[in-house]
Amino acid sequence: MDEVKRLVGTVDETMRDRQLGMTERNSVMQIFLAVLFSGIIIAITVSSIIKVLLIAHQRKEISKRQFASMATLSTIVWIVVLTVLPAIYDAIFTYFISLT
Repeated sequence: MDEVKRLVGTVDETMRDRQLGMTERNSVMQIFLAVLFSGIIIAITVSSIIKVLLIAHQRKEISKRQFASMATLSTIVWIVVLTVLPAIYDAIFTYFISLT
């Protein structure tokens, strides 16, 4: 009887480990997709900002130096946000997975 309980316990632990592994894999896929779509949205936003800056530069509302600095700053902010997003999404998804 003890042998059966030990085997059943081992099977339960194996199933739990597999479920946790699937959760981690699903979490990685969720994070990847969330970062991908967020990156696309941010890239569209940054390109729109650069287009507006280009129009302002063509109308002589901003100088060439201001255009270059603001476009560079927009791109740098986009790269920094895109770099930090996976960690943020990982923390959010880990928190919500721990609630279930």
